[in-house]
Amino acid sequence: MNPGLRGPSAQTPVWAEPVRGFYTDPGQFVALSGLDLLRSVLAGGLGPPIRYLFGLELTSVEPGGVTFTMPVTDWLLFPQGVVSGATLGILADAPLGCTVQTALPPATPFTTAEISLRFLRTVVPQSGTLTAKGRLIHAGQTTGVSLAEITDEAGRLVAVTSTRCAILPRM
Repeated sequence: MNPGLRGPSAQTPVWAEPVRGFYTDPGQFVALSGLDLLRSVLAGGLGPPIRYLFGLELTSVEPGGVTFTMPVTDWLLFPQGVVSGATLGILADAPLGCTVQTALPPATPFTTAEISLRFLRTVVPQSGTLTAKGRLIHAGQTTGVSLAEITDEAGRLVAVTSTRCAILPRM
């Protein structure tokens, strides 16, 4: 079976399918603060295409705080039956960056410049749905810093993480 195809009878590679999902209307990015933009995404049930691949969901937004969830599914497992750190990084990066975004004015792009992930527990299918809660530490003119804790469905701490985001000039 071609690794780019889904299932034994699939004829279309996943990357050739129509795009589903989007970040936001560019007009909203220019008009809304980061906090209001995230609130709009939450209210509209929208999000980036990666949410469809991983089940990544924005579940709450407040000034200086954002929460995402992601189910542990068999699609996320390495052959050893565990979720890799790289996959866990997808969940970690979402609240880290979006927490910084809550403090930004309209039309202000940013990017992750540095991320640190400290693993405390192995993530396995029995971990259930993971929750990542981000908290803003600092948002200046050029740098944003946030922390996040990732817990499993039983409330056990799985990882702690931090980031430094580069805040770019307004568009």
